[in-house]
Amino acid sequence: MKPYLGRTLEAATYHRIDASFVHRSDRLATAEEAVAHGAEVLFVECLCPWEVALERLAQRWKRRLDKPERLSTEASLASDGCSDLYDAQCAGWEAFLADEEPGIQHVEVVTTQLLSVTIEHVLDVLRIPRFAWWHSMT
Repeated sequence: MKPYLGRTLEAATYHRIDASFVHRSDRLATAEEAVAHGAEVLFVECLCPWEVALERLAQRWKRRLDKPERLSTEASLASDGCSDLYDAQCAGWEAFLADEEPGIQHVEVVTTQLLSVTIEHVLDVLRIPRFAWWHSMT
């Protein structure tokens, strides 16, 4: 991932990396590479009750199996998550520790709230001004 990340960071000013980052060492390595290219690092930790996460995974798989022709390639590859993988990631999760992960901003967002609330929280942390108002976005 490091060579790809370096080339990507040189090409633009903002990037989002969607990954589980279960291990602290993965977060640190990614942050180190990003900082070397002048980027600020924000680790957004999404919090979701176990039962809700499993229900979402089941719904995603049901949509894939019921109507695979309606899914775009990107959407169908977005996650191959299943309950076994989710449980394994939860078991191996290394919590964020600010004193052991210097240079990384960290924010926790609860994903059971409205999507608009979650987005506003992250935008506030990033200090990004908004010119529009979210309305009933779920």
